[in-house]
Amino acid sequence: MKTLVIAVTVALASMFAAVQAQNINESEAQKVAVPFDTCKPEVGVEFNGNQGLRLKTKEIEELLAGNTLLSVDRYGTFAIYYPSDKETIGWVPKEKRTNYDWSRGTVTFENDKYCRKWKDLESGKHVNCWLVHPGPMRVDMPSLCFACENGVPDGDQHVVFNGNILEVKERSNGLSGQNDEIAEELWTKYLSAYVNK
Repeated sequence: MKTLVIAVTVALASMFAAVQAQNINESEAQKVAVPFDTCKPEVGVEFNGNQGLRLKTKEIEELLAGNTLLSVDRYGTFAIYYPSDKETIGWVPKEKRTNYDWSRGTVTFENDKYCRKWKDLESGKHVNCWLVHPGPMRVDMPSLCFACENGVPDGDQHVVFNGNILEVKERSNGLSGQNDEIAEELWTKYLSAYVNK
């Protein structure tokens, strides 16, 4: 469990670098459509988005910018820190506490959708966009879901924490790790079902 959280933190740091290295072209992001029916929910996720309840651009930005998201999807468990309304740092878990797979990325909140692009992660080298819906409670935290136009979520529920809760740090020669104790505590509490991801 501790390893997953640490790995997630490392991935987040890599994404931080990607953010500064490559920005999403705003006009490109505006043209990218949210897929209609290609989202793949995790097993057991029964959420289906309601058009009337999905979040608007300003709500998405206020929820994510400056905060940290923890979640899981078909590629594994992950965390994303949004240092600003234009950049992201993300990471995916590894089996060891070293050699984290970090990537920097960029993000836009436009036209009531969330669009993201990663520099190094193969699954995110192109701009991907989703609608954002409030989800059910995850333990004691409200969740949100990224979904396709048909309301089907991609992955699982996402939990957002205030600020840089995992204490990801940046150095002149790259990114350093996270606070492993905090990461393990949060991962165990909110995403322990995915320990094998």
